[in-house]
Amino acid sequence: ENDKNRIIKLIKPELYQYVFFSWIVYSEVIKNQFDEKNLNYLDGKNVCLVTGIANPEPFVAYLKNKQLDFEHLNFNDHHEFTLSEIEHLKTKQFILTTEKDFMRLSAHFEGRENLYYLPIELRIDKPNEFDELLKNSIR
Repeated sequence: ENDKNRIIKLIKPELYQYVFFSWIVYSEVIKNQFDEKNLNYLDGKNVCLVTGIANPEPFVAYLKNKQLDFEHLNFNDHHEFTLSEIEHLKTKQFILTTEKDFMRLSAHFEGRENLYYLPIELRIDKPNEFDELLKNSIR
C-alpha cells in the first residue's frame, strides 16, 4: 500500500482520474492442446524453458521459486522462430513456454506431447470498483 500511495503521488492524477494496479499471477497447472498437468509434474524432468517476451525475469523467478531445474532459452520479444531453432527445440525432452510462444510453436509440434505453456492471469486491485467504472464508461 505504501508503494501504491507513493506511485499515485508521483502520477498526480486529476480528481476525475482513477489509478488501478495490476499484476500477473502464474498458474499451478501447465497446459497444451492435449491435456493439462500440475506444475510439479516437471520435477526431475529435463525442462527447456523457452521465452520470447520482453521481461522473462518474473517467469524465471517463479519457476526457480518452485525449485524447478531448467535450461532457459531466452529470445527477444515477438521472436519469429527459425526452422533451425525449431529443429533444435524438437531435440528437447520437455519444453515449457509462455502462452504467446506456445501459439507460435505449436503448429511445429503437432502430434508431440512435450510442448506446454504456463497460463497466467491478470489481477487488478479494487476489482469491483474497476468493473463498475468500466461499465459506466461504456453506457
